[in-house]
Amino acid sequence: MKQFNLVDLGQVMHECENEIRDPKISDDAAYKVVLADISQKIEESLKRLTDEVSSLIGTEYEWRGNVREIGEADLYDFVREMKVHNVDPAVIARYVDTIAAMPIRDCFYSFERELRELTAVMDKQVKPVRFTGGNPRVLTQPIQEFLFSLTHICRNIADHGIEPPVTRMARGKDAAGLVTVAFALLDGEQGDDKWLQIQISDDGNGIDPARVRAKLYSSDPEGTWRFEDDQTVIQRIFSWNFTTTDTVTTMSGRGIGMETVKQEVVKLGGSIHVSSQLYKGATFDIRIPYKLDMNCLLTN
Repeated sequence: MKQFNLVDLGQVMHECENEIRDPKISDDAAYKVVLADISQKIEESLKRLTDEVSSLIGTEYEWRGNVREIGEADLYDFVREMKVHNVDPAVIARYVDTIAAMPIRDCFYSFERELRELTAVMDKQVKPVRFTGGNPRVLTQPIQEFLFSLTHICRNIADHGIEPPVTRMARGKDAAGLVTVAFALLDGEQGDDKWLQIQISDDGNGIDPARVRAKLYSSDPEGTWRFEDDQTVIQRIFSWNFTTTDTVTTMSGRGIGMETVKQEVVKLGGSIHVSSQLYKGATFDIRIPYKLDMNCLLTN
């Protein structure tokens, strides 16, 4: 079956990032012109993707037998309507849990598809993503921007993490790389609060702290990074404009991807940490507050 062309959309988005950062943009008027052009490019790319989906599953895909697709916004609006009409809170809570919320693993279908497409473009091999741990239900609206930002981790893994098959076999690994995504609910310090932990791991190159230090030295030779150990210094990949690559590609190299992920995690009140073993892989450990109640919806 033909794959949805998410790679095209991703390339367009990265081109747009370059245009926004163009130093030739000197005033607001020029910036607005660039934004208008970017908006048109994104709309055209989305239309191509939508047309492809329609060609595969038909324009009437909202109906599937006895199942009807309902827009996410409608699901959330109904919660607000129930609140206005003083519906029993227990009923609302039940609705939120069983109807409005969805299993967290369902939120990672696009992540897996994008990883598969990106590695194929780069002539690399990857096994199906391995999901482990629990599968807690989540409200996607409050964490939507965070979920979108995970494309940067996906691209990082495809470009820097997973090695070419020949390299992997020379290192005694399977030719196809493995990415594991683990979920867990953790108790918070307050006792009644919970945290959603998402760990995204790969068995690839890992992050070379020596290379990180070399890049830091070129931009800040007297920085405090000089006194940091390996696991601390690699956290610098989340800094603005930091990249270990020497060239910019459609996949990565702009130095804004990991910082974007961190921004979205922090917005949710969470944290992100990376650990790594050279040539064995890296793990991104993300923790965000776990909220599954009507107040979470009513405030978004």
